[in-house]
Amino acid sequence: GRRGATLPVMLQEKTTEQREADLKAEDEASCAEFNDFLHSNCMEQRVKERNAAKYWNANEVRNGLWKTEKALADLEIRQYKHGKERAMMHTKHEDKLTKFKSRMEVAL
Repeated sequence: GRRGATLPVMLQEKTTEQREADLKAEDEASCAEFNDFLHSNCMEQRVKERNAAKYWNANEVRNGLWKTEKALADLEIRQYKHGKERAMMHTKHEDKLTKFKSRMEVAL
């Protein structure tokens, strides 16, 4: 085996019921200070906020854009290096073929 290679750790997935129970417990803890209709309003508000469409703020957009640009630049660099390597291999192959042909012509 390779030295230093680690096996991926399997994370136990929570079931939907477990996730919902955890969220409900968080909501209950957060809304514990209220009672009666304020408590139910608080619970409803937390569910609405959790289910609402999520929008990125300017920093998140900038960070996401930066990551994308960096990934594209890395890809271009890899493609450029690969292209140069292929061109060098092609040139070497052409040289070998030319030498081989000239040797065969001499042998005939």
